[in-house]
Amino acid sequence: MENKWFKNYRFYVLLFITLGFVVLSYFCFSDSYLRLIFAFKDIGLSIGYYFCELFSIPHNIKPTINDLPILIIKEETGVPYTPSDISTIIPQSTDFFKVKWQTFWKSCWNKETFGRYCGSVINGFSHFARWILILVPIVIIFIFWFKLYFKPYVDSKDDKDSVPLLIFKKCFVNPFKKVRNFVKDVFQYYSSHRHFSIIWLIMWLINFNTFSILLGAISFYFYFVVSFDFKHIYFQIFKLFIDLKIIPIILAVILIIVLILKARKNIAYARLNHYEMRNRGFLNSLGLVVLISGVTGKGKTLMMTDLALSQEVMFRDKCLEKILENDLKFKNFNWNTFETDLKNAIYFHQIYTLATCEIWVRKKRYRFEKNPSKEKIFGYDYNNYGLYYNNGLVTEYLFDVLENYAKLYFVYIIESSLLVSNYGIRVDNTLQSVGHFPLWNSDFFRKSTELQEAYTRHSHIIDFDMLRLGKRVLKDNPIADSVEFGVFVITEVDKERGNQLTNQTIKADSESANPKNDLTELCQKIERHSATIDNYPFMRIFSDSQRPTSLGADSREIAEKIVYIREINDTKNTLIGFMFDEMIYDFFRGKFEKYYYRYRFARSDNTLFIYLLKNICGFFINRHLKKINEFGYASVLGQTEKSTMDGDYEDIKWYRINKKIYSNRYKSNCFKDYFFNKALKSPIGIDDLREYSNTQPTMEEYNLQNSYFIEKINHVMDIESEESTDNKDSN
Repeated sequence: MENKWFKNYRFYVLLFITLGFVVLSYFCFSDSYLRLIFAFKDIGLSIGYYFCELFSIPHNIKPTINDLPILIIKEETGVPYTPSDISTIIPQSTDFFKVKWQTFWKSCWNKETFGRYCGSVINGFSHFARWILILVPIVIIFIFWFKLYFKPYVDSKDDKDSVPLLIFKKCFVNPFKKVRNFVKDVFQYYSSHRHFSIIWLIMWLINFNTFSILLGAISFYFYFVVSFDFKHIYFQIFKLFIDLKIIPIILAVILIIVLILKARKNIAYARLNHYEMRNRGFLNSLGLVVLISGVTGKGKTLMMTDLALSQEVMFRDKCLEKILENDLKFKNFNWNTFETDLKNAIYFHQIYTLATCEIWVRKKRYRFEKNPSKEKIFGYDYNNYGLYYNNGLVTEYLFDVLENYAKLYFVYIIESSLLVSNYGIRVDNTLQSVGHFPLWNSDFFRKSTELQEAYTRHSHIIDFDMLRLGKRVLKDNPIADSVEFGVFVITEVDKERGNQLTNQTIKADSESANPKNDLTELCQKIERHSATIDNYPFMRIFSDSQRPTSLGADSREIAEKIVYIREINDTKNTLIGFMFDEMIYDFFRGKFEKYYYRYRFARSDNTLFIYLLKNICGFFINRHLKKINEFGYASVLGQTEKSTMDGDYEDIKWYRINKKIYSNRYKSNCFKDYFFNKALKSPIGIDDLREYSNTQPTMEEYNLQNSYFIEKINHVMDIESEESTDNKDSN
């Protein structure tokens, strides 16, 4: 029983909160439920009045929408009570409103009002002076105590908590953490059991007369469209103020702040998605093979990775678009049955490439055409709905459409990444399904980083034999022909393919594979044929290089365009009013930097002051950093040029969005392990290297450099020395 209670205690907590809301509703908002009953009565009479008037049906219905609602019957008198006392604040009629309006402005400009105002100002100054007299000594004592923290304290022990800090942690921090963990645990349970939120929402909407106000508006609409009773419009506004429940000020402020922050985030996410769409528009303007160039540190690999991530999503979206087009060609075909058989074939590895997909459909076609029946065509009633579709250009046969549909569906539901690269790229698209047609969640910006590992996949390891039609490094490479479609991403492609100078000694008739006989360029030129489904190529190759001229002409001209990165602008933010966040950040960052290391210089123990300083300032600093990471972006300016390098440039603009590309997508030092192993071979480090004895190096120190230049100088000096010696000997 104890284990069961411990497992379900969160349910009982939520149930207890619900009962608390019920009790609160009974004692504080009981009139709202009675008001809802009258609201249903109003709408019923208004609808009846509407139809009777609309169809000229004789009736004696009198709508009650223009009457004040009876809310409470006083037990002691039995007299109906109406909240007409509201008229002391808000006039009940337009005539009385005019009188109140004139009285208000007259009362604002008389001597009595001005005298009361001056008295309140003087009273306020006197209260302010009293507080100043109280606070000044406290501030002086605090400043004196504060400066003591920055005096050197030799006896402080490393990371030992002071007595005030221990008391603070015991009395406040530890209980707070337990309460926070408890609330977090209950909230997680609540997030997966949203029926509680529905019950609470309905209950509080009734408590604050939301339903009553909505029903009243609908009731007046039905009444007004047949009566055109304009004089009661003001009365409905008066009734609205009666029905409004005043939310406590603190709760109202919190609610408004939450709504503003939520709207601010939604607008920021919308702007990020807009920039992502603009990036995809730029990507569509490029060819199937793209070469990105720029000096070291400009972000070539970063841009290439960004474009590759977008391209993968675009391929999925294109598949979905094409699937719908083929679905509507035969609107009455049993697509669900077809997809189920297709998924089973993929699961049992009967389908694993586009070629095997085509073979699978052809077998179905052969069996049907040999002996036609509904069972052999996935239960489709072909006699009534037909086997052909005329698109205005050609007549398409059902099995040709099924072949395209099967290939598109196969590409669409592959859960692994469509990226194939020579460095690791993290992808976080997730395939969501409840057992029917699956849908991809490809949002780069709203995913939680805390759950990143749960949905992370990585790009496939490239085997360059996949891109070789000629000789291959492994003659019988089993995976060389495995990839027909996808997004290939190759960094430092010039190091892989070489150029005219580096390939001079390589011969095309060599027995081993090399850039002159592997026919990689030819493969990239015609590979799109295997990747084309329903007239759309699902193949893209991205590569980067510091200088396009480092590549041979044939390797370079495969790319339709070369993208040059010229300038990266400062990081901006899509959050509205982010300048105020920066002001808060600058304030806390400045205070933290001013005192933290002064404190660390003076002492090494942990005190209450440094604990509060780090936690308060750290909260605002980390919050600011998180906003930059989630909503920051920088515009990158560049140019594109044809691969023939004819000097005809076109300006481009691309948006580098932090949350998308810096979310542990790849490592810019992807070749680090080679240098890591190289460093492990060394017995010394930088601190062990010899230093110069002076600003003027000695000959011995020059010789320690193992420099080609110094070696040439020494060689020349040795020759001159030998000639001088020979001359002396001859003399």
